[in-house]
Amino acid sequence: MDRSRQSQKTRYQDLVLRNKGYILDAIQEKIRNTRVLVAGCGAGSTIAESMVRTGFTKFFLADHDTVSSHNLNRQAYEFKDLNRPKVEALRDRLVGINPDIEVEAFNERVTQKNVAKIVGKIDFVIDTIDFLNLPDVIALHDESHLQKKPYCPASPPAGARRAFIFLGAIHAPRARFSVFQNTGPSMGNLILSVLPGSCRCWGLT
Repeated sequence: MDRSRQSQKTRYQDLVLRNKGYILDAIQEKIRNTRVLVAGCGAGSTIAESMVRTGFTKFFLADHDTVSSHNLNRQAYEFKDLNRPKVEALRDRLVGINPDIEVEAFNERVTQKNVAKIVGKIDFVIDTIDFLNLPDVIALHDESHLQKKPYCPASPPAGARRAFIFLGAIHAPRARFSVFQNTGPSMGNLILSVLPGSCRCWGLT
């Protein structure tokens, strides 16, 4: 059947059909209506693509960077995307999977100055800001806590995999970082996450 002739509701039901048996209908509906912030559209691009295929339909993408050739080995971009703003290239990729989604592309960094307004627009935070931009990471974490928004930082070095989820109403006031200077000629700073023992979190390494 030509999907373009189907109703939006039918297209969505077809998209998530294989989720049945794994995701309850009530949870699928919550997924559909949850507004997601993807802060950092490098590693965040692959997460966003998985989320739209799972059935998320409302995205706020924030990043000030453009697509470079060295991004293509691990991020959800193609050669035709080179030199485009990441938020625009990712928006087009997500819409190509599900044309019925809502995507706001914000071609700027998340900073202390704009974080309150951004977090106020969404329900769930995916933080894949470059882990060397520590002030931005801290600002996003703290604002998510203040607004009681679930927060998932997943911004490891390239090629690594790590994620933690802090549930907005119960996570501890601070998750801070210890920074160790690496003196090797080709290595930058090593940033180690320090999670307060009272946090509830899910970790993947």
